[in-house]
Amino acid sequence: MSAWKAAGITYLQYANICARTVRNALKEDARVAALRRNENNLKFQKWENGVGKEQARNEEKAQSMLYRFREAQAAQLGLAKTRQRRPGFAGSVNSVTEAEMWRRDLLSEVSRKIAKIQDVSLSDYQVRDLNDEINKLMGQKYHWEKRIVDLGGPDYRRSGPRMISYEGREAPGIRGYRYFGRARDLPGVRELFEQAASEPVNRSITEINRDIDAEYYGYRDEENEVLLEYEKALEKELVQKLLHAPVDSLAQSNEAAQD
Repeated sequence: MSAWKAAGITYLQYANICARTVRNALKEDARVAALRRNENNLKFQKWENGVGKEQARNEEKAQSMLYRFREAQAAQLGLAKTRQRRPGFAGSVNSVTEAEMWRRDLLSEVSRKIAKIQDVSLSDYQVRDLNDEINKLMGQKYHWEKRIVDLGGPDYRRSGPRMISYEGREAPGIRGYRYFGRARDLPGVRELFEQAASEPVNRSITEINRDIDAEYYGYRDEENEVLLEYEKALEKELVQKLLHAPVDSLAQSNEAAQD
């Protein structure tokens, strides 16, 4: 049986996976050229009486060129800021302000990808790729936060919000890699979490003592009405037994108490 049949996918899906893997293994210039082959260009043209209207297309080109010229001119004059690419190496930044800016940019990208991975229309392969990208960005986040500390800035590893980290869960036996959103429901991953949930959790003495309070030692028994009613009934029963007990048994109990 073919590999793609055994995996339960169609041949087109198998071919797309192979092509994407080969493209990702190429160098930067070759990968860019390969990705351009997948681009689809669509051209609209208005026709009247069997004659194409090229004038509208030329006007669109002129407007597009004029817009790009004005945008470049505004950027040159400092009136508009062009989109900068986030540095791949955090050590190349020597300013706390700039490092915090790139950290915020990275957190925004992580948040978008975490929201995207919840999409039910994504295939399992897309979910896996997206989860890998999120984990890669989380590693970059650590390096940016470490760089901020090295430059004398605040330590976001301790004081920063951890909501993004809490979105992901580590599978048992796999440390440092988190599963986000639908990635936890992937075949093979779901079984790991179910197995971990069924196994008993070994708690340390510190964790056990953390849940112990004064009520555990009985200091709040006077506030428990049910327990007080039970004690009153039991006390009344013992008093009745003592009143109706024979004198000989009382004398024997007193002698035993004195001994």
